Amino acid sequence: MDMDRPIILPEPVYRSLIRYCSEQSPREACGLLLGSEAQGALHMERFVPVPNIAERPKHHFIMDPAALIPFLYPSPGEPAPAGIVHSHPRAAAVPSPEDLATPWSDIPSHWIVSLADPCTPVVRAYRYEAGGRKYTELTWRLLRGGSGQAGDAESSVQ
Repeated sequence: MDMDRPIILPEPVYRSLIRYCSEQSPREACGLLLGSEAQGALHMERFVPVPNIAERPKHHFIMDPAALIPFLYPSPGEPAPAGIVHSHPRAAAVPSPEDLATPWSDIPSHWIVSLADPCTPVVRAYRYEAGGRKYTELTWRLLRGGSGQAGDAESSVQ
């Protein structure tokens, strides 16, 4: 997937990932964004919550491998993993050194939901470079439900 293309996140998908991350707090939540390329953009079509099986889930996340298997090899025409999502219940939406050391650097986007202010979640998307030391923030657009219009929402939506 070409990450120089715009990323479109429909409002229902956005609301689903915010709701799940909030429900899991103070533990780190994690999941997948499934998407496909269409009309010159990467369209995120679905958020899939994945259980966090880390020994210290308030400080770390490890996605349950058994829950990932059905999504790693999609059928033709089905959306593929296009983003890894996890939350920072008390920290900013910036990758930590541990986040950057992920074995999933080949996934096109990594999304962090900061719940440092639970009333105003902040969502940021990144591309992680192989090797675990560099990242680039990605721009994404919120597709507001029912309106068909995309609105800028790079860091938060209320």
